[in-house]
Amino acid sequence: MKFTEYISNHQVFRTEDLLSSVSSPYAAREQLRLALKKGTVKSVRRGLYVSQKGRFEGTQPDPFKIPLVADSECVFVLHSALELYGVVHNVSFECVFRSEKVLQGFSYGATRFKPLRTQANIKTQFLRRNDFVCRVTTKEQTLLDCLASPSLAGGLEEVLRSVSAYTYLDFGTLRDLTKGASLTLCARLGWFLDEKRQDWRVPEEFLEELSARLYRGPYLMGNSKDKKCSLSKKWRLYFPYDEKEVQSWIQH
Repeated sequence: MKFTEYISNHQVFRTEDLLSSVSSPYAAREQLRLALKKGTVKSVRRGLYVSQKGRFEGTQPDPFKIPLVADSECVFVLHSALELYGVVHNVSFECVFRSEKVLQGFSYGATRFKPLRTQANIKTQFLRRNDFVCRVTTKEQTLLDCLASPSLAGGLEEVLRSVSAYTYLDFGTLRDLTKGASLTLCARLGWFLDEKRQDWRVPEEFLEELSARLYRGPYLMGNSKDKKCSLSKKWRLYFPYDEKEVQSWIQH
């Protein structure tokens, strides 16, 4: 394959993939240098490029495709996972993923790419998006991740408005995932599921199980620096805002 043919058919590509596909790697390196200078190829980060050749001219790649090309085994998490599930309240210009290969953040166009360290034993699945398939945390895992670290997922309001748009959850899977969860996360999840009890037909025994795990508390819905504006006595959970306001962020 010739260099021009390759960049006409690959919108996002790595140096090593290019060189392994062309008939003359040496010539391809020189052509890549000239293409970068001319603007028919743009650099995303070291070794990662976006083609502006042919049908790609003047277009931007799907932001999720960029980390996927950089690391085919990356996992999209938190707010990015919610976006892939189509439930975000507000579109983010930050793409968050877990990777063993991409260790430093970078930007391209209007998007900031934020890699996180890989995490053992997280539940993932594959989703098709446009012309590619990517790996993402399951809905249940994403819910727990977002409740555990709302500041990494757009903030508490964004998290609650987004995850409450789920149409269903597998409560057996969710119960298994909470077995090693912190008490704070159990309190947050218990309160949230209590609010969605009727919409999602949350098993009563699961709510009782979460409640029974809690000690005297109290626990925090936000971080330790947030104001403690109101308290859910049932879940021993302090909110950084009035509880009625927080409840209004949940879709029913």
